[in-house]
Amino acid sequence: MGLLQKSKGIWLFFFLVIGLVLGSCTNRKFMGDNSNGNFRCGLDSRLLNLESGNLDLSNEVVSPPNLVFEYCINELDKHVGLLKDSAEIADASDFKKSFPTTYSRYVFLDHPQVEAIRKKLEDIYRDGWSVEIQIIGGNWCSDTRDGLPVFARVLDQVNFLMGSDKEKLVYLRVDRSKKFIDSSSAEVSRFVSENPELVVTRVPLVRVVLVQGLNYKIVNLDKSGDVASTSNDLKKLNTRFLGEIVEVAYPSWAAELLKILNNY
Repeated sequence: MGLLQKSKGIWLFFFLVIGLVLGSCTNRKFMGDNSNGNFRCGLDSRLLNLESGNLDLSNEVVSPPNLVFEYCINELDKHVGLLKDSAEIADASDFKKSFPTTYSRYVFLDHPQVEAIRKKLEDIYRDGWSVEIQIIGGNWCSDTRDGLPVFARVLDQVNFLMGSDKEKLVYLRVDRSKKFIDSSSAEVSRFVSENPELVVTRVPLVRVVLVQGLNYKIVNLDKSGDVASTSNDLKKLNTRFLGEIVEVAYPSWAAELLKILNNY
């Protein structure tokens, strides 16, 4: 009888532990830094609705700051207008359509990591460097479609591009043969001339480069000779490659970015 009671006690303890674990798992919010969106334990109802297509996030996509999000969407929109091949147009349109949903799905709440990234950026700026983040993606590529919106969200949450002339983002696209699609653009031409040894074999490719140079203003005139727009640019005098992320960030995009910045 004593042995039987002891056995029952062990089983009761076992089921109690399992119940506590499952209860904790069910009540947890989706708060992780996960570039692949693979969390299933703790998904709240909004994310479950999002995955089933029952939730409209069109009004929730962006909460300031969102300059990186806007930049990427504008680049995709511009890119669709440049393409001629119907398959490439479809790829670009599909990516543009899915970008806001993937961006909104990602929740990054690791405040110490945010502060660490911002502090490292400020240290770099204090030493006279600017930071240029170069992104090369493929509209057809699942890793680009999954990863780039997440990386954009991370950059927005560390306030990248927010009022600093020492921060620049370059986003270029390649086709399935890894050739730049908009190769005639000034930005692609300049990128290729500045990186003659770079061969793109896998995407997305994210490169972090430090730059020292002279800031200057570009003035664009209309047909009548009046100022149509102005923009700032940088004449590069010295560059330093810090590191890159290829295809997939591990363990996360934020952690990989901080790791690269710590190379400084």
